Amino acid sequence: MFKQLFCFYLFLAVFVSACEKNEVNDLCLPNLSINDKTSREQDDRALAQLLKELIDLSSSVTCTGSTDWNYVPYGTKACGGPLGFIPYHNSIDVECFKKKVALYTDLTKLYNHKHGVFSDCSIPPSPKSIACENGTPVLRYRTQLFVTEQ
Repeated sequence: MFKQLFCFYLFLAVFVSACEKNEVNDLCLPNLSINDKTSREQDDRALAQLLKELIDLSSSVTCTGSTDWNYVPYGTKACGGPLGFIPYHNSIDVECFKKKVALYTDLTKLYNHKHGVFSDCSIPPSPKSIACENGTPVLRYRTQLFVTEQ
């Protein structure tokens, strides 16, 4: 009897630990890949689908005040550096959102290499702040790039 109870509790402990938050959050990632067996069209669709998910998550909360918003770089250019920046509200599942952004970035890097993509090698400036306009978060950038002293 003791052996059966021990086995039951051991099974229960392993089962419960497998359902912890970190492992469950991995389920938030879509099953997308770019590899030697996928066509360029399939790769384009995979990237477009994931970017749409990121944009949908980003716009799922109405922007009423900029203090609860952050942004993260996404994608990668062929020469390196991000494609741009995407805002997100702190009330969404931030961990899942950032995992999707990381997946998108990894997939764009694979895409660029696989398809021989070239880019302009420019580095987009980092946003300086976030503002709310008509319920939408807007990334603000420094308007004056060069300052000369007289």
